[in-house]
Amino acid sequence: LIGITNNVDWREPMSGSPEDVAAAERAVLWWIGWFADPIWRGDYPPEMRAKLGNRLPSFTVEEKMSLVGSSDFFGLNHYGSGFAT
Repeated sequence: LIGITNNVDWREPMSGSPEDVAAAERAVLWWIGWFADPIWRGDYPPEMRAKLGNRLPSFTVEEKMSLVGSSDFFGLNHYGSGFAT
């Protein structure tokens, strides 16, 4: 078996405001999605692409096909949580 294990410092919204909820979701997406999405979905999260533009590397079709399904399991190391605002 071959797998990937990512670290994540989980974020919860500081309040119930839409801004805090969005900040928490964005933080977790960037922690996990940066490394996991290419392996499980073949590309970086669309939100990252929209924000980083051409500063984020692109994958060829062949690279995407090679990445997707290349991991048998997903592990998650969680050492701490914090609040996002």
